Amino acid sequence: MKTNLLLLTLLICFSGYSQVSDQDMVLISAGEFNMGKNTTNPTGWQPEHRVHVDAFYIDKYEVTNKQYHEFCIKTKHALPEFWGSAQFKSGLDYPDYPVVGVSSSDAEQYARWAGRRLPTEAEWEYAAMGGLIDKNFPWGDQVD
Repeated sequence: MKTNLLLLTLLICFSGYSQVSDQDMVLISAGEFNMGKNTTNPTGWQPEHRVHVDAFYIDKYEVTNKQYHEFCIKTKHALPEFWGSAQFKSGLDYPDYPVVGVSSSDAEQYARWAGRRLPTEAEWEYAAMGGLIDKNFPWGDQVD
């Protein structure tokens, strides 16, 4: 089976007891937004539709190599595929860099261990948009 490079940024949502400090979370207020986009370009964004999101907490920062390493040690979970790679800034030589090379299953297991959960697709998009309305990207309409 061919291995894919998955640079999964773990941002996890609060769901009760947590092994990670709740001080590093931010409240995303409930609201509605247009998810997806109607376009002639055949993408997975279609069709545009109105979505309501309940309030939730989400991490301010990505899960670090140091945090993920602690999870792996305490649970005997395998280290990520690129662990120790200078090219990907992965491993304890880069403790404060975001962990990379984890699968979605690894991310779910980490979130469960931390007493949290992964955000839904709608929660992630809503949080990433930061209140912008009808923009192509979280920073606006243009790619710089």
